[in-house]
Amino acid sequence: MPRVHLELAARRGNPSAIAALAGPEYPDAVEYLHGLLWQVHGRSGASMNGLAPLSWGTLRDFRDFTGVRITGDDARALMRLDAILLSPGDEKAEAEESV
Repeated sequence: MPRVHLELAARRGNPSAIAALAGPEYPDAVEYLHGLLWQVHGRSGASMNGLAPLSWGTLRDFRDFTGVRITGDDARALMRLDAILLSPGDEKAEAEESV
């Protein structure tokens, strides 16, 4: 279920949507990725299917315009996290991203 639908269901009090949005805790060492993710998620455009997946070009442009240093590992993590946000609970998408 796309995040937009989960958020709507959570606002209506759906317990499984609330749990899905809660997500796991993350280590302090990668807290900066959480902040970066919310700055780039949804910035690659949209279509009739919803938000477009994060693109390498969007990350490059973000880096160039903001001066924020993004390592290759950071970029791959952001791409993976963006894919999960676009399709939470979609094990197939998560498995494909891990290859």
